[in-house]
Parts: sequence; C-alpha cells; structure tokens
Amino acid sequence: RIRAAHAVLSPASELLSQNNISQPEAAPSSPLVPTHFIYDAGKVARREGVGAEIWGSFNSWSAPVHMHCAGDPSDTPYRAIVLVQPGPVEYKFKVAGAWVTSLEDETVSTFQGGLNNYRVVQPTLNFNIFAPNVHGASVVGSWDNWQYSLPLEQDPSSGQWTGCSHLRPG
Repeated sequence: RIRAAHAVLSPASELLSQNNISQPEAAPSSPLVPTHFIYDAGKVARREGVGAEIWGSFNSWSAPVHMHCAGDPSDTPYRAIVLVQPGPVEYKFKVAGAWVTSLEDETVSTFQGGLNNYRVVQPTLNFNIFAPNVHGASVVGSWDNWQYSLPLEQDPSSGQWTGCSHLRPG
C-alpha cells in the first residue's frame, strides 16, 4: 500500500546517495528499475555487529550491496534498493560471513549445485505526480517500512514527475 507521497527540494542524485540506493556502473539498454530486496536475518542478527549484504547478477556478482535495518535486527528485516535492468535476476545474501538464501523468495539451482534466489524484475509500481514548480520529487511508503525515498524524474515540458519500482510479491 502507498500511504503518502511528497515533493522535496533536492536533486535526484542527492536523494540516491542519501538513501543508499545502489546504481550499477554499466550503461543499460533499458531503464533501470529500483528493486526492493529484503532479508530477515532473525536469530543470526541478534549477535552485535552482524550485518547483511546482497550480491547478484544485477552487477555481475562484482560487489556487495550493503543492506540496512531500521530497528532491532532480531525482528526487523534488512532491506536494500538496487537499480536493476528489467529481466531475470539471481541473487544471494551474505550474513555473518555465510552465504544464505531468503526463504521468502523463489530459488534456482546453480551449476555448482547450490541455490540462489531468483526473480524477474519489472516495474510493479508506477508513480506520476504533477508538480511543475519544484526542484525534485520523491515518494515514500509502507512497502519498505518508510526507510527510503524513491526519486522521481521530471519531464520539464509537462511538469510531470514519474518513477517506477519493483516490489517482490506479497
């Protein structure tokens, strides 16, 4: 559910950096979709200092994306938003040095005999806001526990701000 939308007076690049949204380096052939990843670390995260990372085909498994937890990790999942090209994506989480998959997401077998999480990324939420006189716009919502602002892009000729996001089913 979307419970609120608001306009802010910051450039989108500033919103990306201040909200820890990861961007891949390569130039995509189609628009990138902000994609929400969630891992519930449960009892593993009760040990102090344990963090979570996500690795995946979205950046050729080249670097981790650090996940964030807004609350007690024993009962609040880790979350990250990664800008991903639409299409199939495989990914896995690293928690306390161990590779793990989410029990909440689909899995596929790897050539090495292991498991990765899997999903097909496509825009599942589209946002359109008419606000011709602002310098930046973003939306926030309960889909990610109000943790991140999703920056929108403006069409200067119409004053329309638009954006999309991919949420896992559920």
